[in-house]
Amino acid sequence: MSKNKGDGPGPVETIDTELKLVRTLDRLLKKRHPDGVSLIRALEGGAVISLHKQIRQSFNPHACGNARELTEYLWHVGRTVTLEPGGGITIAGGGNGEKFILGRTFYREVEAEYRIIHGLIAEALTLNK
Repeated sequence: MSKNKGDGPGPVETIDTELKLVRTLDRLLKKRHPDGVSLIRALEGGAVISLHKQIRQSFNPHACGNARELTEYLWHVGRTVTLEPGGGITIAGGGNGEKFILGRTFYREVEAEYRIIHGLIAEALTLNK
């Protein structure tokens, strides 16, 4: 089934587009830290991108550079985060009323990786000013 021109990119295409932006930020960081950390390695195949795929949310490097914590970042991209009484984390929003329940352990892993990525993107954005 073909897409209408007004449908916009699908979730995989959007993530690929945003990874191109991340690659640009990565190059900026490598200029300053030649031996440094590759932002691409931190993102591709990592927990943060896995979370984005699960909740069908595009990765937003700008919001990531401005939000120090994962929950704050999710609020910036229009997602609400709540604790479930049974032990999970619910992420809702995105304009379609969907809710996704994640395990707390997975969410903690994403938070740890997110802090690293936030620091790298925030640094790259300040280098670009």
